[in-house]
Amino acid sequence: MLPSIGGGVCQTATTLFNDAFELGLPILERTNHNLYLSHYPLGRDATVSWGGPDLVFRNDLGHGLLIKASYTDQTLTFTFYGTPSGRRVVSRTGPQVNWTQPRLTYAVDPNAPRGSMKVVPGSGELGFDVTVTRDVYTRDGKLLRHNVFKSHYIPDSPTAVYGPGRTPPGPYFVIPSSV
Repeated sequence: MLPSIGGGVCQTATTLFNDAFELGLPILERTNHNLYLSHYPLGRDATVSWGGPDLVFRNDLGHGLLIKASYTDQTLTFTFYGTPSGRRVVSRTGPQVNWTQPRLTYAVDPNAPRGSMKVVPGSGELGFDVTVTRDVYTRDGKLLRHNVFKSHYIPDSPTAVYGPGRTPPGPYFVIPSSV
C-alpha cells in the first residue's frame, strides 16, 4: 500500500473535523493525511483508518447535538442541530514551512512477481509542514481553549517496488499482503 490519494472515508472525517472545529468542540484525536490534498482547507484535513488513526471530538456544550448527514453525487454535508452556545471561533493558518523535495523511496511487495522491480511514479509534489491555531471564546468573550493543530505532509515521491527475492538498496517498507 503506497502513499496515495484515498476516498470517501477520509472525506467524511475531514468534513466532520471541520464542523467540530468551527463549533469550537474539543478535538481529542486528529491525524492529517500523509499527502497534501489541495481540495481541503490547508492544515485542516483528517484521516482515519481501521486499526490506525482516528478522529475523536467531544460534545462539551452541555446539551445534546443531533448530527444529520446528507449527500449528493458531488457533496457531503453534516448539519449539527443544538442549542446555540454563543461561542466564537477564531482560527489562523500559518505559513507552509520545512519544504521537502521528493526522493526515491523503496518498498517490498510480497505479492509482486519474484525478482521483479518497478518504479511507481509520484506526482512530484513537495512536502511541508503547516500549523493551524484555533481560539474558542465563550459567549461573554472569555478564552475557553487555545488549540494548535500541526500537519506534516510528505512529498509525493516515486517508489521502487521490489518483489520477493530482491532487496532494495536503501531503507524500505513492506506493502501489506492483500491475502
